[in-house]
Amino acid sequence: MASNLKNAHNFRIDNYSYNYNDNSVNVNHSADPLSELRARIAAGAIHDSAERCDAPKCYPETRVAVQDNLYRWIVDGDGEVEQPKKVKWVTGPAGTGKTAVMGSLADRCAEDGVLGATFFFASWSASIGRRRKTAFVATIAHQLAQHQEDLKNAISAAMEKNPGVLEKKLHVQMETLVLAPLREVVRQSEGPELRGAIIIDGLDECEAEQYHDTKITGLQATPPRTNAQDQLEILQILQAASSDPDFPFRILIASRPERVFRRFFDPGINPTSFAQKLDLNVEHNADADITLFLEAQFDLIRRSHNFPQSWPPPGTIRTLVENASGQFIYAATVIRLFDTGHREPPKALLEAMLKVEATRETSSNPLEQLDALYMRILESSPDPPLSVRWIYAIHLLVQYPTEASALKVNMLLQTDPESNEAEHLLGTLHSLIQIPPHSGQTRTKYGFYHKSLLDFLQDPGRCGKLYVGESERRVFVWGAFVRVCASPKSFTSEDVLELHVHSGQPGEFTRRAYLNGRLDLTQVEGLKDLIDAETEGQRRVAVRAAEGVTKQKFDKLRADIISSLAKFEALLDFGEGEEIKEGVYEDAKSRVQKVLDTIQGYLNDHRRGELLCSARDFWTTECWEEQFAEFLGYLNVKRRLSPPSQAPRNTLELSLDIGGLPVVWYGRHPEDQDVEKRASEKTAETEKDKVPLDAHYDPEYVRRTLRKIDWRMLPLLGFLYAIALIDRTNLGIARIAGMEVDLKLYIRERYSIASMIYFPPYIILYVSILSYLPEKRKIG
Repeated sequence: MASNLKNAHNFRIDNYSYNYNDNSVNVNHSADPLSELRARIAAGAIHDSAERCDAPKCYPETRVAVQDNLYRWIVDGDGEVEQPKKVKWVTGPAGTGKTAVMGSLADRCAEDGVLGATFFFASWSASIGRRRKTAFVATIAHQLAQHQEDLKNAISAAMEKNPGVLEKKLHVQMETLVLAPLREVVRQSEGPELRGAIIIDGLDECEAEQYHDTKITGLQATPPRTNAQDQLEILQILQAASSDPDFPFRILIASRPERVFRRFFDPGINPTSFAQKLDLNVEHNADADITLFLEAQFDLIRRSHNFPQSWPPPGTIRTLVENASGQFIYAATVIRLFDTGHREPPKALLEAMLKVEATRETSSNPLEQLDALYMRILESSPDPPLSVRWIYAIHLLVQYPTEASALKVNMLLQTDPESNEAEHLLGTLHSLIQIPPHSGQTRTKYGFYHKSLLDFLQDPGRCGKLYVGESERRVFVWGAFVRVCASPKSFTSEDVLELHVHSGQPGEFTRRAYLNGRLDLTQVEGLKDLIDAETEGQRRVAVRAAEGVTKQKFDKLRADIISSLAKFEALLDFGEGEEIKEGVYEDAKSRVQKVLDTIQGYLNDHRRGELLCSARDFWTTECWEEQFAEFLGYLNVKRRLSPPSQAPRNTLELSLDIGGLPVVWYGRHPEDQDVEKRASEKTAETEKDKVPLDAHYDPEYVRRTLRKIDWRMLPLLGFLYAIALIDRTNLGIARIAGMEVDLKLYIRERYSIASMIYFPPYIILYVSILSYLPEKRKIG
C-alpha cells in the first residue's frame, strides 16, 4: 500500500514535538543507573563547578608551604607502613583560609591526576545538596565513576542491583556505591593503580536533615536533630572507609575546630589512631603570606590611583599583618574596601583602617581585630541597624532557589520603590556583601564573601549594639511580606494575602485582578492561552498578550479615535478661525484613515492567532500502518500497539509542532473489524443525535428549510436595523468615545420600551424557526 510521504519532496519539518497515544500500557525501560545517580548529586559542591566560580583561591606564591605539605602527604603518604593514616584534619578559626587552600589544592591535584573526588559544603548556598548530607555519598560516587571504566561499570551495577540505595542510611550508601565497587576493582583490575585524595571542605557548615515534624509538642514530640549529629555521621563513614584495606584514597577534611570535630579527632577519646591533624593557625604562620598578599595588592592600588612610591606609609603593612592575626579574611576584607569604590578616598580610608582598635584591651578572642573591622565597615552605612536587618533578610532569602534575585529582594525589603533604599543602605558594604551591578540584578543574587560576617552578627558579645535578636529579624522579614500583600502591590490590587492553596475557585485571583483593573480582558485571555499552550509559538503569543502588548495596541487605537473626535467636535463648535490652527481637519482625517487601515489590517490577518492557538487535525482512516510507517520513521518514533483483544480501540495520536503550528495526526487500527464494531456500538448512544459531515441527506430538503428560515428572519433583522439607526450619530459617538455619561445618554431608560417590544417577537420568531429544523437533529 502506498505511503502518504512516498513521493513527497521539497518539504521540511523543524521544531517538532510529538505525543504518542495508542491506548496501551507502555512499560518504560529503566533509565541508565548512572543517570539516576547523576540526578541526585550536588553539582555545586564539586571543586570546579559553576557555583564555585567566585570561590576564594590562594593568591599566587602564598600558602605554598601548607599546600606542599598536604600534596606530599597525598602522593607519598605519612611514611608509616603498618598503620598508615589515610585521614588528615585541616582546621583553624574562621578566616584562616581553609577553603582557599582546599580549592587551590584540588585544582593542583586535578591537574596532576591525583584527585579522587571533592565536596565543598556551604551553609549559604541556594542548593540544599551543599547544605545537607543527602547528596554527599552520591556526589562522591559520581566523581569516582569518572576515573576508570571498570569502576564506572561496578558503580553502575551497584545502582542497578540496589535501586533504592540512595534512600538508605549514609553508611549503607557508602558501602554499596563506594567501598564494594572499589574492592571489586582493586582486587580484579590489572590497569593503573587507583590513588589520590578525596577533599571535603566546610564540613562544620553541614546542616541537620530533619526526618520528623519538629513542630509537634507534648509526649509525641521528637527532639530535632542537631547539625553535630549529621556531621558526626559523615565523619564515621569516612573513618570506616579509611579503615578498609582496599580503599586507595586519602581523605582531607577541613573544618573549624568545633566541639564535635575536636572530640572525634582527639586520640584520648577516640583510641583508634587513624587521622592526623593540621592546625593552620598554629603550625603554619601565615604572616609572611599575608605580607606578600598585601604588598602585591597595595602596589596595584598605588598604580591605579597614581600614588607616589612612598604610599602606603612605612609600617602600614606591618600593622595590618599584626591586626590580621593570621586570618587571611582580614587582609582580603581590607583590600576589598579599596576595590569597591568606597565613598572615602583611598588615603583617608587607609588612615581610618589603621585607627580601628579592638573594643577591649585584653581579650582571648582571636577574632578581635576582625570584629573591629566589621564594626567599622557596618557603621559606615547611613543606618547601621537597618543595614544589619537587611543582611539577615538577604541571608534568609538567598537560600531559596533562583527566584530570589537581587532585584526581587530589593522590591520586597524596601519600603518605597522610588527611594533606591538598597543602594542607600548597602552602598558602603561592598567589601562584605557581593552586590550585583544594577544591570544584572534581575538575574543575579546577593552573596556573602565569608560566613564569619554572619557569625559576628549572631553573637551579641562580638557585635554589641548592632545585635538583632531572632524575634526582631522575624518581624522585619514578615513585615516586608505584609507590605507586598497590601494594595496596590498585590496581584489583585487588593489588601489580600495570596497563598498557593486550593480554597478559592479556579481563576479566582485572575477574576479579582480583572475586576480591580489590574488586568484587562486581553491579558486575561493571554493568561488562559498561556496555560493551554503546547508549542513554543503558542507560548510566545500568549506571553505577549499576558504582558499587555495587545492591550497597548487597542489603547493606542482608542486614544487616536478620541483625539480625532475631539478635533472634529472643535471644528463643529468653533469652525476654522483664529482659535483653531490650520490643518486640524486634515490631520484628524489622516489619523482616522490610519486607524481604519490598522483595524482592517488586523481583520485581514487570516486569523493567524486562531490558527496558532488551535491545532490542525489530520485523519487517516485506511491502513495507517502503511501510511504512517515512513513518517514515523522520519521522526524516529518507536510505536507499539497493544493486541486488539486488550483494547476496545487502538488509536494513534501524533501531536507535532511544525514551525510553531500545532498539528495532530490521527490514525486507527485497520485490523479486527469486530473491535471497531464494538467500539462504534459503545459510542452510538452519545452520537445518535449528531449528523456527521460525511452522512447522506437530502440536499433539496436542506435548501427548502434554510430558505424558509431566511424569510422568517427578515422581520427580525429589519427590527434590529431600525433600532440601530435611532439617534445613530450621538449614540455611536458616545459609545466610541466612552462619553455616555457626559452626553447624558441614559440608554437603559431611553430604550426600555423598545426592548419590551423587541423580546416577544424575537421569542415567537425563534420558536417558529426551530420548528423547521429536523427533529432532534443538528445540521453541521
